[in-house]
Amino acid sequence: ETPDYHDTLLRLAGFSDGVPNYDALRGGTARRDTLHPSDAMVVYAEAGFAQDGDTLTIKATGPEGEVFTNSRRLTDPRQSQLPAYGKRAPQGGWAPGAYTGQITLHRDGVLIANRWAHVTVQR
Repeated sequence: ETPDYHDTLLRLAGFSDGVPNYDALRGGTARRDTLHPSDAMVVYAEAGFAQDGDTLTIKATGPEGEVFTNSRRLTDPRQSQLPAYGKRAPQGGWAPGAYTGQITLHRDGVLIANRWAHVTVQR
């Protein structure tokens, strides 16, 4: 059986130390491979062709478990959008090590798009 086709997409995802603008995202200057423990931690994506009612979730995990999860129901999606979510560093900074970001898009409870991002926190 042929799976359903969805033109909705998550084109790219990454970590940054702030919410990137479109030019930084498309130019590749937004992505950080490493962060300092005192940096803000932001997971971002470029999404396209989402539909009203889709649920977008941005999540980050690290050496000490979940860093954050943010889900929102899209009520006025555009052809292209730049969802991002993050947090300032906690007092004492982020624990050194590997962090994973995940961005998912669900429609009517079905996963239709998924992207991963990775960053390392180094002292």
